[in-house]
Amino acid sequence: MTLNPEHKHVLVSCFLDIHGRLAEMEALIVQGAQSSAFSQHSSDVSPAEAEALRDNFARIRAAMLACLEKHDIPLDVRRISLRWTLQTHANFLRAAVAELGPEHLRGYGTLSAAARDEVERIQQDIARLVDGSDKGLSP
Repeated sequence: MTLNPEHKHVLVSCFLDIHGRLAEMEALIVQGAQSSAFSQHSSDVSPAEAEALRDNFARIRAAMLACLEKHDIPLDVRRISLRWTLQTHANFLRAAVAELGPEHLRGYGTLSAAARDEVERIQQDIARLVDGSDKGLSP
């Protein structure tokens, strides 16, 4: 059976989409295993279930790769530096921390001097931690 270039393109696109969704699910499994008050998901997947899911995800990826190889479809993935991606996300974290500042909160009501000082302290504490997480990524 011969697939035309458009068919091949759709297969690759769909497989990349599936891979991305699997990666998101893997990240959710990792997050579920970690305790965080900010987590949106309850941790109701056992370690054995998580391992079975990861194994199944690997089989799905292997089957997709075998399909591409069988039909002589190259998998041309543009790789992006993980370091660069993480640094970019850290910039968005800094932007979010900037929103904690008194000048932004003023739009929600007047801040007393004590509240302004407290908000600035909170912002500085979180900013310091965010900056610290980015330090290990500097080249």
